[in-house]
Amino acid sequence: MKIAIITPYRDYAGGVESVNRILSDIFEEAGHSVELITTDGYAAKGWERVMLRLIGLPYITAKRFGPIAQQYDLVVANGEFGWGIDHPHVINLFHGCYRGYRDYLRQIVTTKQYIMLTKAAWVQRQSAKGKYVVTVSEFVRQILVSDGVRVQQVIPNCVDTDRFRPLAQGGRKPYLFVGSYHYYAKGFDVLEALAARGLSIDCVTNQRPSELLGWVKGWANAQMPSLYNGYRLLVFPSRFEGIGLVPLEAMACGLPVVMGSVGLGVELKKVLPEFVVEGDDPDDYSKKIRHIEAHYAEYAEKAREYVEAHHSYALFARLWLETIEKVANA
Repeated sequence: MKIAIITPYRDYAGGVESVNRILSDIFEEAGHSVELITTDGYAAKGWERVMLRLIGLPYITAKRFGPIAQQYDLVVANGEFGWGIDHPHVINLFHGCYRGYRDYLRQIVTTKQYIMLTKAAWVQRQSAKGKYVVTVSEFVRQILVSDGVRVQQVIPNCVDTDRFRPLAQGGRKPYLFVGSYHYYAKGFDVLEALAARGLSIDCVTNQRPSELLGWVKGWANAQMPSLYNGYRLLVFPSRFEGIGLVPLEAMACGLPVVMGSVGLGVELKKVLPEFVVEGDDPDDYSKKIRHIEAHYAEYAEKAREYVEAHHSYALFARLWLETIEKVANA
């Protein structure tokens, strides 16, 4: 099959782009060809700027896809980038959703932001109409369903456990956070509160955090397995995630995690409740960290086992190859 992946950018340091690369590899290894259709290099003119304000970047990908739609046997469109995609065989893949982001961060969302997120959620609902909708987690599925979207399947993201694995290294630093710098959304207030109590936390992020926290710069994706292996535990107090590749990568490297009950956390707590905090109280994070430290070897092993059982590359590849055949032949 000739497959189009419709997505905002070809190269960007984000989870969506990581999954695009994994899916491309899986499809091509199975003998399919893959092309990305993105917004890269498009210069809007005249009335197109009005459409961009109304719809956003999906206007560009829909405009680019329309004239070449018949070239493809199957389309995988990320989230709202299914908007305007007219094709008989489309998988609309949701990594997250604007409705969830709006509601889970209501405490800090301004009125203007609330309106913008509500409009973006409407675009996502329109995007999903008539498509085979897949989400990366049960957490995202439930939010989309509550917003009127029909979801056919959940395929959790995977980790390459050959690449992300425990390595024999010397003394490890205590605690690590990895993620973009959004102060409240990513829980930097929680990290600061923990650091103020004496916990040493280094942050791999795109902006210098508070002086209470360490800042690790210059790490490329290829170096992340080595980075994870330099620490004992990942602290991940994000208040909204679709699933979160970072906790999965860390656990694959043998790091226990302490994270909130969003995204991956909803499923993780069914197996390893010691890793998941309900709410965002720093006291609760401290208690979880102390408990894990007291049984560290046991939880480091369980972290790796969880990823191998629920988020392996082999399982992910099998589910996706079965799904594209089913949708293409529907």
